[in-house]
Amino acid sequence: MADVLNISMGSSPILKTSARKGIDDVMRAAFAMTTARNVPVAVAAGNSSVDLGTYFTQPSSLGESIPGVVTVGSFDSTKKMLSSFSNYGVTGVEIAAPGTDILSTINEAEDDPAKPNDPNNTRGYGILSGTSMASPQVAGAMALAVSYLRSHNISYTAADIENLIVQSAQPTNSLMSAGKDKIKNHGLLNLKNLALALKAKVAGTPAMAKMSPLSAEARAKMLKDQIRKTSYFDCP
Repeated sequence: MADVLNISMGSSPILKTSARKGIDDVMRAAFAMTTARNVPVAVAAGNSSVDLGTYFTQPSSLGESIPGVVTVGSFDSTKKMLSSFSNYGVTGVEIAAPGTDILSTINEAEDDPAKPNDPNNTRGYGILSGTSMASPQVAGAMALAVSYLRSHNISYTAADIENLIVQSAQPTNSLMSAGKDKIKNHGLLNLKNLALALKAKVAGTPAMAKMSPLSAEARAKMLKDQIRKTSYFDCP
């Protein structure tokens, strides 16, 4: 099983007043099953430049309401501001991370194998922009947190990882507009702050709180409880 998930996909935004009740049931259930297994999830906020407090898009609009799922907006590190394409919203986007002009793997199909020295051949790498470039950076930070806590035998939940990531974000004034947040707490991913928060968590964790394995029965009960809390589905 994965220790961390990154989700980079999305539906076209629609007004929340038009959203059909139950449209998000399947995704909510999937997130519930994932986070109940203590697997945190990073979700790309989307690239429609809309306020997720007003518009609904799946799955990014679900992030804030499900503990352990973090919706990620894109930050332009050159212009030092929210990327022009990024969805935003103080009630919909929980953190920003660099997502403009990011070196990424791409499809090599456009390369011409007959011209191996052609500088236009990408060798499978290229510069891309999007919240799908930002959310993997948060997923990487989640993996760092999970690895560090495990190495110190510290128990955690997906919500714990979310809180560490979001609460250690660096307040950034350019993620505000007219004095109001465009991203929750106008926070930008900050690995140094995260490292300090992790050290503090380990130092402040008493021995009795150290990790202990859950029984299969306990895991099943936790999963069912989480699904009941986050979905319209009935879980027997």
